[in-house]
Amino acid sequence: MIPTLFVFGGFLFIALLVVLIVLEMILIATRNEGGGIIYLFVFFLLWFLFGDLGLLIKESPLAIVWMPALYLLVGVVWSFPKWVLFLASVRDKYRAELAEYRDKDNVPGDVPLSEKARITSSYYFTDVGLSYDTKTGVLTPPTFSKNKERIAGYIVLWPASILHSLLGDVMARIVRWLVKLFRKTYEALSSWMFNFE
Repeated sequence: MIPTLFVFGGFLFIALLVVLIVLEMILIATRNEGGGIIYLFVFFLLWFLFGDLGLLIKESPLAIVWMPALYLLVGVVWSFPKWVLFLASVRDKYRAELAEYRDKDNVPGDVPLSEKARITSSYYFTDVGLSYDTKTGVLTPPTFSKNKERIAGYIVLWPASILHSLLGDVMARIVRWLVKLFRKTYEALSSWMFNFE
């Protein structure tokens, strides 16, 4: 008889769950959703072999249907706001690249089509599916087909994806907003301190 080590809610279960979520957050940050899915499978396998998942399924055979269905349903619901956050980050990065070009070369007005095409041909924008057609002047946004693995990761790895978004994406946006907010104050203080001539 194999001892039950990972009882739902027990210390080892929670420790294993925390390790899983931290590993998944790292894998999400490094764009390795496939590795995260493998770790999730290993977690459930360990819970089944050394925990009480088998007992739960034995007592409630429908649990093998409703648990994964509920898990995936939550993941599908989460994937929509996560997709919007992703699109916003791509858009913001694209706008920052355009602004950097304008600032660097003192270009007033619109950025030339050739420069927009050059910006979107970088590895990052190509990887997410953002492109710019110089003939038509149309910016093609990231598509589902170009980001299937990313969206599948949002669905299957939703607990870690939510934590990553809250701790990573949202916190980074708050910090950028605070820096932008206080930047003018710091610059005003600097000008005031050196306004002695």
